[in-house]
Amino acid sequence: MIRRFIDWNIRLSRGLDRLLPADYVIDGNSDFKSNFAPKWLKANARVVDIGGGKNPFLTAERKNALGIHVTGVDISAQELERAPVGAYDKIICADIYPRQPAPPIWLVNLLAGAFLLLALRSALVPSSPTARC
Repeated sequence: MIRRFIDWNIRLSRGLDRLLPADYVIDGNSDFKSNFAPKWLKANARVVDIGGGKNPFLTAERKNALGIHVTGVDISAQELERAPVGAYDKIICADIYPRQPAPPIWLVNLLAGAFLLLALRSALVPSSPTARC
């Protein structure tokens, strides 16, 4: 049941992507790696890699070249142990999620969809210079 819902959600997202101009369709993970993060990675910085586990954001070579100190935080000790040697200077096995019950996934998706529609509407519909709040 959940797998069918996830598959439907993926198909819906891809369908919406096809309706948008190419400039509006961005892979968030790739954009983060190529455009956002490099601006903040400075020599001798301190980085907390949350949820990286066995796949840290920075390679050990890049980390060492910049002299960056990386703390790896993951909920799974096994994932942290599988990280490449030298990727993390310190590891913390912890659950960073608050101890409140998680909302049901259907509610998360519903709210995310509503937010997406509002964001698209505000981005795609030009506002009138005489419009009032």
